[in-house]
Amino acid sequence: MESFASPSNSAYTDLRFSMKRSELFFDAVRLPVDFLALILAGILAYGIRVSPLVRAVRPVLFDVDLPLKEYLGLIAAVSVLVVVIFAILGLYAMEATRRMIDEFTRITAGLSLAMFAIIFWMFIRAEFFNSRFILLAAWLLAVLLVTVGRGAIRLVQIRLLKKGIGVHRVLLIGSSHIVDGFLRLFETRPELGYHVVGNVQRVAREDLEEVYRLH
Repeated sequence: MESFASPSNSAYTDLRFSMKRSELFFDAVRLPVDFLALILAGILAYGIRVSPLVRAVRPVLFDVDLPLKEYLGLIAAVSVLVVVIFAILGLYAMEATRRMIDEFTRITAGLSLAMFAIIFWMFIRAEFFNSRFILLAAWLLAVLLVTVGRGAIRLVQIRLLKKGIGVHRVLLIGSSHIVDGFLRLFETRPELGYHVVGNVQRVAREDLEEVYRLH
């Protein structure tokens, strides 16, 4: 038995921070997925800018000052910076559940901070990148691809949780409205990762041993 839910602060703490190996895996895989999404966003932004369609509207002026090889190195460095910012914003924190809107807000904030850092770096070095289009396109594509990547991870995790893989087994103790609220919440939202295995009215050793034996 992994968690007990009762109307106490310790119960909330257990439900909030109890982790399984599957959750640790999904949290760990987010970092390389984010990094690859950032690299891909930079490459796509460059590809769109140098495409014949866009070149016909606005000629490319930066290919001499910033050839593709150097641009790829810059993408890698910026991607590392963004990952560090994401970590500071808590996007790699070990959390049992994470709301998508909160995650999207942090992703957007992290990428915006990275963009401001790049602009500030160019300003103090008196170096001005000739393609503002790439900066904007890379930012938009990064927001999209990082969000999609994390959404795909979350979707796989939810599908596994609904099949009972990686769920937390929870024993509810008591009969208060708080316990009833937990019961309804866990039954209607399996994606939270909690499965109620029983509800006892008191903490008795024989009751706990029986629930543990059955589950």
